[in-house]
Amino acid sequence: MRGVAARLGVAVMSPYRYVTSKDDLILLMADTAFSEESYPANAPEGWRSRIELGARTLWALYRKHPWLAQIASLTRPLFLPNLMVHGEWVLGALDGHGFDPTMLFDIHVLLYSHVQGLAVHLEMEAHAEAVTGQSEGQWMESRTPVLEKLVESGRFPTFTKVVGALDNGYDLRLDALFECGLKALLDGLTSIVEGQEVVTWTQDRVHRGPDPRSFRLRGRTRQRRGGYDQRSPGFMVPARTSASVLVGGVLVAQEPVRCRRPFSTSASICGRLAST
Repeated sequence: MRGVAARLGVAVMSPYRYVTSKDDLILLMADTAFSEESYPANAPEGWRSRIELGARTLWALYRKHPWLAQIASLTRPLFLPNLMVHGEWVLGALDGHGFDPTMLFDIHVLLYSHVQGLAVHLEMEAHAEAVTGQSEGQWMESRTPVLEKLVESGRFPTFTKVVGALDNGYDLRLDALFECGLKALLDGLTSIVEGQEVVTWTQDRVHRGPDPRSFRLRGRTRQRRGGYDQRSPGFMVPARTSASVLVGGVLVAQEPVRCRRPFSTSASICGRLAST
């Protein structure tokens, strides 16, 4: 927070008039950043087109703000209203195609992890380049002796064959990997979605943490000035704050950040889970 105050040109303790901690500030920044991309009122025709739009919209946000991918966790997700807008879009595309609620969430998490999992490397590469002073290509070139030893060892014949068949080496491009992975995931879902049958997971599932059936919406809200209210089943909504802060190019608005769409599909699926 000392660095934030210095950048704003205010006293060290001044930011604490608006936010209670650095973590609260980061959440406000993240929620504001996730609101920068929205979806059309009229969704594209077909579930696949809708998911493609959702995935590419989220990828564009991570491209614009690489740090966003670093603060999220699949096991401890951020329930930010404007991040949930993107989840609502994907769930809405899949709802009504015969998936049970558990599988709906599994597919949603899988699709999200593909986008966020690749996006993590955007910030990692930028950091590595800043620390080493080498571009990705320069660093790979410096590792050539190590690679040659591995190839010459004879322990990795398939790897050696594949690398040897590359005319100009392997050009790792995250944007291309994103599109390749998205297509593979959606191709795999096509036969299931278009099968027009009720689909459930058949393998044993290991649940960690709270039983999803315990996720029930309660009216009680915990208020914290400048922070976030916590409501079960985990919907995070901004508490009222009068802050107007620009940090890292992201405006923390004076009014509480509002989600642009209600989470009708998410709430419906949570309700169906609770009743099972």
